[in-house]
Amino acid sequence: MNFLKNLIKGDYGLGKTFWVYGTLYQLIFSLIIFITFFFALDSIDKSLINYNQNPELIIKQIFSNINNFYATILVIELAILLIYTLIITVAMWRSASNNENWFWPRVVKVSIALSVVYYLYKLIIFLELFG
Repeated sequence: MNFLKNLIKGDYGLGKTFWVYGTLYQLIFSLIIFITFFFALDSIDKSLINYNQNPELIIKQIFSNINNFYATILVIELAILLIYTLIITVAMWRSASNNENWFWPRVVKVSIALSVVYYLYKLIIFLELFG
């Protein structure tokens, strides 16, 4: 728990927080989700999918045919990734605030701000598609 507390406080330095905890761990989480999604798609009976329709309807049809086991695992993995992303975002912001340099802390903060705007935009599109 001390590790998490120090991470959130930004005590590990901007470089380590950004590259190791932010980038590397996010890539590992994403790879795990990708592998789970691959197996989930592999479990679908593709003969049930009508590929001659609107791409949005194809996506909905694919997601509605995913095995409940894989769907549950994907939801859990995505929830863990979301929580971790929120924690690491706070950690990077605070790490940037603790850094005395001028350039990289500002780059990280602008990157975080742009990412938040991007993810909110994508969330709106997702909700319109599946809502």
